[in-house]
Amino acid sequence: MQAFRRSPERYTAQLSTTSSNLGLATMNLGHIEEASRLVQEAVELTEKASGPDHPMLVGLLNNLGTVSAMAGNSEAAKKALERAINIAARRLGTEHPKYALVLLNYAALQRKSGHKSEAKKL
Repeated sequence: MQAFRRSPERYTAQLSTTSSNLGLATMNLGHIEEASRLVQEAVELTEKASGPDHPMLVGLLNNLGTVSAMAGNSEAAKKALERAINIAARRLGTEHPKYALVLLNYAALQRKSGHKSEAKKL
């Protein structure tokens, strides 16, 4: 990642993807705070380079929602997943697999948060 960080404007996509993937791996090792920082960094890099509704943000926000849920921050998870759903619907379409993936994760969060009827609607 250090090589990408030397020229972030040139390697934004690679740096974002690497940071997000490293964040998920770190989460799986139980280091939730570090995972959250890494995935948030990926989101911020992509927003800065490509704008607030770039399709690449769908996967990154999905990952941020996952990490936030693991950290016990349901509100942050909900916010990230809702934003990912909106971007996916507008930029990729509702038939895209990433839209379906984020919707499934959002439904799981709703179920976990006790909103089973909302989850069923999805």
